[in-house]
Amino acid sequence: MSFSKSERQEAIRQAIQSKKIGSQEDLKAALSESGIAISQATLSRDLQEMGVVKSHGGSLSYYIIPEGRYSADGADSGIIGIEICGNIAVVRTLPGHASMFASIIDRKQLPEIAGTIAGDDTIFLVLRNGVTADSCRRAIISALPGLRK
Repeated sequence: MSFSKSERQEAIRQAIQSKKIGSQEDLKAALSESGIAISQATLSRDLQEMGVVKSHGGSLSYYIIPEGRYSADGADSGIIGIEICGNIAVVRTLPGHASMFASIIDRKQLPEIAGTIAGDDTIFLVLRNGVTADSCRRAIISALPGLRK
């Protein structure tokens, strides 16, 4: 049976949301159990298009879909705080969330931010020359849906 791209991506979404999947091989196996045969290249493209990233919780690493992690009021965004010091911004997150948020910020290619470095619960952002703290804060908030800090 052939599945459309949207059906395939919905199956990926359901698999990721139903259990912690740590590798593309595990995800392919879960999809196969649902009757979906998918090549490694197609799976990689789907994951990238869907914005899927890996989250790290303790010693586990697993796929998540960031947009599904936000509450409407931002209370569950995972961001604890933002501090801007000169041309560096420090974003504190819940444990395991930093790489996910850094990946989102990097994909947005914000003109205010030259790059990010993420640890487990902290992101360092290098600001471009002339960027003010307020414009950086607005850029970060605009890049992370649901964030109201």
